[in-house]
Amino acid sequence: MAVVVFTVGVASSKRPVADTPLEEFARLFAVNALGPVTAWQALAARARAGAARLVVVSSDTVRVAGGGNGAYTASKAGLEALALTLAKEEARNGVRVNVVAPSLVASPQAEQILALKGVTDVNAHYAGLPAGRALTVEEVAGVIAGLGCDPVWDYATGTVVRLVFDIGAR
Repeated sequence: MAVVVFTVGVASSKRPVADTPLEEFARLFAVNALGPVTAWQALAARARAGAARLVVVSSDTVRVAGGGNGAYTASKAGLEALALTLAKEEARNGVRVNVVAPSLVASPQAEQILALKGVTDVNAHYAGLPAGRALTVEEVAGVIAGLGCDPVWDYATGTVVRLVFDIGAR
């Protein structure tokens, strides 16, 4: 069995929808939503032959949908819809498709995104999150590995695992 992880993503400029150029929307959709389509079309036959597992990395921004992030949120929502459709289409072929949607992950990309939002002290920002920190890359990778390799997930397809520390605080 093969495991394929779609973990592409490019961030937006953090402008309101009315101020976001259409070219930015097109670029984000091309990478965040259509990139996995291109990859899937190239490997579908091989994945079906080996009853592959696909893990698609999205973002919790699809659930939160905060202002100033419309292009990114819409592209990741499109990615999730695509993954759920693919899960239904490919289930009969033994292919399982699931989504991991983390909240903020401590990473260089997160630092760039926070800078666009005007955050100058990343550590203070992380400390102000409900969990007192951001997710780690290792935590996200562990969930991806589990969905892709652990037999307890053999039955699951079309599942979205949201990695959030959600205690109702918004």
